Amino acid sequence: MWAHDPDGQLFGAPAVLLQRLPGRTDAVEYLAADTELGRARTLDLARAAAELHAVTPGTGTDEPQLAYWRARFEDCRLEPYPALSWLYDWLDDNAAPPARPAVVHGDLRPGNVLYEGDRIVGLLDWEMAHVGDPVEDIAWAYHALWSPERFVPLEEFVAAYEAAGGVPVTPAALRWNRVFCEVKYATISLQAASAVIGGRSHNLRLIDRARTVIPSIQACLEWIGCDKPLEASC
Repeated sequence: MWAHDPDGQLFGAPAVLLQRLPGRTDAVEYLAADTELGRARTLDLARAAAELHAVTPGTGTDEPQLAYWRARFEDCRLEPYPALSWLYDWLDDNAAPPARPAVVHGDLRPGNVLYEGDRIVGLLDWEMAHVGDPVEDIAWAYHALWSPERFVPLEEFVAAYEAAGGVPVTPAALRWNRVFCEVKYATISLQAASAVIGGRSHNLRLIDRARTVIPSIQACLEWIGCDKPLEASC
């Protein structure tokens, strides 16, 4: 973004002026790349994340993400889901301030980047951006549905991120954020299913999203009991 005209004084209507960037955004192509290209691209994603997190956010802009997502869960859950409620309690009980608050993309994954060859040239889709713990972006990028794990193991991605100037990633912070991201994903799935059931959406791609909740819960419970949270699984 180069300029913002929220009142429409320059363009006659609220508008933003954007820079056009080269590259492609195709998650399927990204994840199907050959090993060498996918590895180089994913290591550059670690660099891009570190560059983003080096931006100093404004003061007093921290957003309580845990409370925000819990409220959305309470609003859309289709049944009690006591294990998911317990996971929200666990997150609340084990929350700790980030090592350095940063601008968090909130949806950092292969489908939301522009890439050209082995380079990441831009980040897209900022509607979930907020100020918070930058480790959240790493955890979200390695969610199982779109994880680049086959190119770069999570532990190596973290090392590349730190080497590029990213914040130090402790095992405790990574465990907490992996659980948080999985709970967030489960909540988004419930929202999607609730929208179909309530008639607010007729998108058939969303009709079975509730089935992803139990695997998300199982993954969280494994990470909580795992003594090697940097690994993809215990």
